[in-house]
Amino acid sequence: MGRTKKEKKIIDFATKKTVHVSLSVASHAGLRIECFKHKISMQEALEEFSHLVSIGNQGMLRVLESVRERKIQKEIRRLEDTDADTIYSILEMESPLKDDT
Repeated sequence: MGRTKKEKKIIDFATKKTVHVSLSVASHAGLRIECFKHKISMQEALEEFSHLVSIGNQGMLRVLESVRERKIQKEIRRLEDTDADTIYSILEMESPLKDDT
């Protein structure tokens, strides 16, 4: 005998979590296209990715490491940009060509 709709909802409530994410339009479209080609839903793809990460799949952990490294590099570039802006501001303030009238 199968479960009732109410029982299924209670089980889902107890065993599933809802996650809301924002993706770039290009990332969303690319993921959707690839899932369509493979006849799976985006939900199924993200569930599998999450499962593989949770069991320590080395390929998926390398993906996470790559994201971490790109994030660090972006932060470094952002700091470098800020430093450059600061240096240009100081040079501008100290310029001997500056008109102080």
